[in-house]
Amino acid sequence: MKKQKKTWWLSSKKCLRANAVLLIFLISIKSSLGSTPSVSNPSPKQLQSEIHKNPSSGMAGFEKLIQSWEKRFGSQAALPLLTLARDSNTDENERYIALMGAAKLGGQPLLPEINSFLSDRSWMLRSAALRILAALGSPESGLAALPLLRDKALVVRAEAVETVRTLRPSGAALALLEALENPENYHHGKALWVPQKALQALTVLNASEVIPEIGRFLKSKRTQSDPELRSLTQKTLLALESRQN
Repeated sequence: MKKQKKTWWLSSKKCLRANAVLLIFLISIKSSLGSTPSVSNPSPKQLQSEIHKNPSSGMAGFEKLIQSWEKRFGSQAALPLLTLARDSNTDENERYIALMGAAKLGGQPLLPEINSFLSDRSWMLRSAALRILAALGSPESGLAALPLLRDKALVVRAEAVETVRTLRPSGAALALLEALENPENYHHGKALWVPQKALQALTVLNASEVIPEIGRFLKSKRTQSDPELRSLTQKTLLALESRQN
């Protein structure tokens, strides 16, 4: 149990660092689309070397790299970065930066390629792919996010809820309800991120079709042992019922 708890803590810490990069990506993604390169295509090895040598970290480091790549290569850096991100022998932090850079510089045309990272062995890459889909995607691409509501990594499951809430794919309500009831999203009787996010998403989606299930969930042992979850479940149920009337 201690080992599992430590894993959650380490994943959360890495996720917070990763979110710094994601923030720059989400804020400035549109500015890079259609960029005109000034020189020939870079190689994945060259780009990896620049990532490795970059002394900065977090938002500042990522922004510096992106600005440099955009100025010198434009969108032509997207595919080499994607190649680097696919290399499972590369450090996952470098792969993560490469994937975010590829999406930042390549934009929506890369969506089919981004989908392949939803099954990557690294939770960081799976989580990044979800965030990219939410930023660039459509309800159709949101369908690919639904299976990750059952991902083995808690951080990825939580991210999948956010992506599903944003993209609203067909079947989202039932999938979120399943996530709400998944025992892996609880620890010692307390909800771990996902149930709370799932309830909030169901409210945003106005998922009145699951009102009976939410009502039953409110009376379950899970909500009785978690006052905060019970309160949020009540609010969700009231919100959905009020919109139905």
